[in-house]
This record gives sequence, C-alpha cells and structure tokens, in this order.
Amino acid sequence: MHLLGTGLLRIAVVGLGAIGSQVLWQLSRRPDVDVHGFESSYPGHPEAGAGGESRLYRNFETDDPAYEPVIHRADALWRELEVATARRLRCPTGVLLTGDHASPQLQRALESADRSGKPSRTLAPDELRVNHPQLAVSDTDIGLWDPQGGVIRPELTVSATVGLATGNGAVVHDFTRVTSVDGAGDGVRVRTSDGARTFDRVVIACGGWTTTLRPDLRDTVVVRRLTSAWFHGEDDDYLRGMVPFMRTAPSYCYGIPAGGGSTIKLGLGFNDHHPVPDPDAVARTPAPEEAERFSWIVDDVLPGLQRRPVRMSTYLESYTTSMHDYIGFDRQLPGVVLLTGFSGHGFKVSPAIGEIGAQLATQGESDIDVGFLRDAPPVFDIVDPETGRTTHNHIVSSRPPET
Repeated sequence: MHLLGTGLLRIAVVGLGAIGSQVLWQLSRRPDVDVHGFESSYPGHPEAGAGGESRLYRNFETDDPAYEPVIHRADALWRELEVATARRLRCPTGVLLTGDHASPQLQRALESADRSGKPSRTLAPDELRVNHPQLAVSDTDIGLWDPQGGVIRPELTVSATVGLATGNGAVVHDFTRVTSVDGAGDGVRVRTSDGARTFDRVVIACGGWTTTLRPDLRDTVVVRRLTSAWFHGEDDDYLRGMVPFMRTAPSYCYGIPAGGGSTIKLGLGFNDHHPVPDPDAVARTPAPEEAERFSWIVDDVLPGLQRRPVRMSTYLESYTTSMHDYIGFDRQLPGVVLLTGFSGHGFKVSPAIGEIGAQLATQGESDIDVGFLRDAPPVFDIVDPETGRTTHNHIVSSRPPET
C-alpha cells in the first residue's frame, strides 16, 4: 500500500532503542520511503536494553568470524553517525580483553585481530600486571589490547540518531505502545494505543518485548533481566587510569570505569541474569542480595573494590539459543522483518544492523550476507518457553553450572 500518488513505500519501525533507532535513521535517508517509528516510552529512555550509561565497543570478534564484516561496516557507520550528529557517541579509551590463554574466545579474538589489520597488542601476565595493576592476574592469563576500542554512550546514541531521522522527515510516535502486528490485505496492520495504521512493511526491533508481539519466537528467543552494579574503589587512586575490560568465559565479566575513576560499572554473563516471562511485570529494583552475584569479581578480578556496590540498575535483553542475532522475515508475515536476540553484543554493531534491517525491508536482501546466523548451532536449550527457563549457557558463563 503506497501513499496515493507518491510512490512512497510506507514502513513502520516498532521499537526505537539500540537497533530500531538505527533502522529509522537508515530508512529516513531514502527518498522513496515514508517511515514511522513507534516507541512505548521515548527515544533514549533508560528502562530497556539501552540504559546504563555505557557499553563496550570492541573491534575483535570473540565467537564467530562471520561477524567480522558486520563489525567493520558498523565502525564506518559509527564514524558517519558521529559526524552527522556532531556528537561524540564513542569515547576512544581502548579496551582490554583478558582471560586464560587457553580460552577459545580469547584465541578467536587474537585471530580476529590478525585478520583485521587494526592495531593490537598481546600482553603476557607480567605485562598485564604492570600495565593494568588494578586486575588480579594469574600466570595463565594473557591480554589483548584493542587501542581503537572504546565506550559507547547508549542513551545519547539512541536519542541523537532518532533526532537525525526526524530531521530527515521520519515521524516518531513516542509514548505509543504497539499492541499487535498482523496482516491486512496486501499490507501489515500495526495496532497501537492510539488506533491502527497499515503499512507496506514493518520492522520489529523492540528487544525484550519482541516475543510479546511474536509469541511463536519463544522456542528460539528468551528475555533476561540483567543487573549492572557500580562500585567505588577502596581508595581514591585504585580506579584512576583504569581502562574498560572484558574477561572471557568461564569467568566472564566486564568493567567500564566512569570518567575520572570515581566508580566502575560491572556486568555479568547470561547465567546470572533473571528469566523474564513478562517484560511489563519484571521487578525493576534489584534485591539487595543480588549484590552477592558480583562478589567473586571483587575477590578474584578487582580486589581493590569495596565489597558492596553503590548502585544497581536493571535492563532487559533478548537472547537466541545460538547467541547469534535473529535477523530475518517473520515466519507467518513476510512483510515483517524481525531484528532481535542480540544477546548483549548488539549495540557495538547496531549501525550496521540498522542498515541491514532497512535493506531487508526495502530490497528483500542485505548487502552483507547474514545467512550464517541461521546456521549457528544452539549453545543452550529453552526448557520452558513460558517462563524463559533455560539450560546453562557456557558462552558467556561467569560461573560453573549449578548442580
């Protein structure tokens, strides 16, 4: 259904977070598209998967080399986005990847660094101790220094990107919840709290709410409530000069220091996140005992931190059983493109995913082949699709499975 007499393709984007905002921007740049974005809150709000003030940007892939073209394209689009918004959306701090030298993820990252042609440096245990004294380092640990890595400002990125899109003519319906997406003749009907509209194509990119709109995905995608915690050092000097880091499984965690070294934000892996049966009913205030999930990091990784966090916040993310993104057309509505299950690593490549989603919606295919996503084997099973209960996930494991 094209706008009468205009030849414009009408496309809706449901969800304007990390991914949906990028889809909206890409579609708004096309003169043949009339694009509308729907957001249940407002672009850049802190309650979904784009909160927490910081995200890691890494150049080297730890799991599947097939992601590397997506990472490279995202880097180019990040630069373009920063020029267009006149904002610094990535802070170039460098990022340290560390872990046991035998870690498959670390070995794949080393190979990825070699293929990339980008600057990198491998650090032996003694070099890690000298260059990154905050970290507890074992004799089997090594590090991979990514000097062109950095920290993404997630909320600002979303709001600035949507601002670009609206400047290009995109229509944003904020505080407008989409209640259903279904077929309507040769189009797709989007029902909202304000009524219904029909579009030629719809892109669903609403993260933890995707399975609410498309329940048939619950055999493939689960939603988790993750908790981030901010810690002070035991003294004012401990965090000074510290760089963002990620440690690989089986002791997966990451840390992103605040500017000036006042605090550090810590994050855990999949098995430490709570299953979410209903994203609208999830508890948003972490229980005090959830702080104990971070205690092993203080004991084994960052011994100079205070034992208790000064702040904890929760966010929602979606995960596929393969830990690979779900990108493709809806099983029952071919006019609907689904972008979900980014499994905690989607923000760093979100500009490229936005471009891919826009290309699928307008061309039916993308310039980057994402067929490898469909072929990836599962790394955990969904035991109960209704509650989101799963088996242990070893890919981003922060601790051994419970027995």
